[in-house]
Amino acid sequence: LIYVADSLLRRSFTALTNVMFEKLSGRPEFELSQSTDCKKWFHLISLFLHFHRLRTRQLSAQKAKAEQVVFSALKWYSPSSISCVLKEQLIHFVISRCETLFESRKFKHLKLDWSKMEEALHVYKEIVRAIYSMVQYGNAAVKVQGLSLFSWIFSDHRGPQLINDMIREYRAHQNTKLCLSYCIEAVFYTLQLIDRMQTEGNAMKITTKKKRKKKKKQ
Repeated sequence: LIYVADSLLRRSFTALTNVMFEKLSGRPEFELSQSTDCKKWFHLISLFLHFHRLRTRQLSAQKAKAEQVVFSALKWYSPSSISCVLKEQLIHFVISRCETLFESRKFKHLKLDWSKMEEALHVYKEIVRAIYSMVQYGNAAVKVQGLSLFSWIFSDHRGPQLINDMIREYRAHQNTKLCLSYCIEAVFYTLQLIDRMQTEGNAMKITTKKKRKKKKKQ
């Protein structure tokens, strides 16, 4: 199974991701909500992001042992095999799907499929975790790339704000525990990345939304 997964990641994952993104990104929101194609694609992306991280660490640890090198001192993470996912356009698409699914819960007649929300959040969490691995375990060039990508996600603010809203409005009898766990993990890695940005001298300013003042009727 590991050989099959390695082969798929190396030969087919980028091509499949690009084709599916081109196919799905052009669809209107109501078609995406009715179809299960996006859910299945998100599940595949999450699976390979998770596998890539574990497999890369395993192979690097084996190499360090063979060469008698201290593994903790190595910069072993490289996102080259999953770079097709770490693009602003695709991340924007994932966040937009999370927003749409989260907002649709307000309309009871739509009957939100929580499994679709779970997969969308799972992808977002895995992307943030991949960026954390780039910054924490990548070489200098990979770290700079990771910090730049996270800076874009944070300045766009929709992803972190969405996770904040979902945790704040969590209701045990309405939402699933899996959604909550993905949100908490995303918050953890986001905070870790903010700390790294501050350490690198690129401190971020966290702002809150200002409420609009109602105009007084004359």
